[in-house]
Amino acid sequence: MGRFQVIEVNAMILGKSLDSEITDYEDAVIEVSAYEDNMDCIVTRDIGDFRKSRVNALTPEELLALV
Repeated sequence: MGRFQVIEVNAMILGKSLDSEITDYEDAVIEVSAYEDNMDCIVTRDIGDFRKSRVNALTPEELLALV
């Protein structure tokens, strides 16, 4: 996969997601797992759900413009 990495979701990530400022739990799991694994960004079509994210969120189009 080269430039991309699939990261693990475990019990610690799921627990921390419950306390996230991101109100949608599934989005919180994405944000917390990306943060804990020091990811550069989250790629999503739903940028609005990641306004409070500690990891920069990009649309697929924004990512493609960067690479």
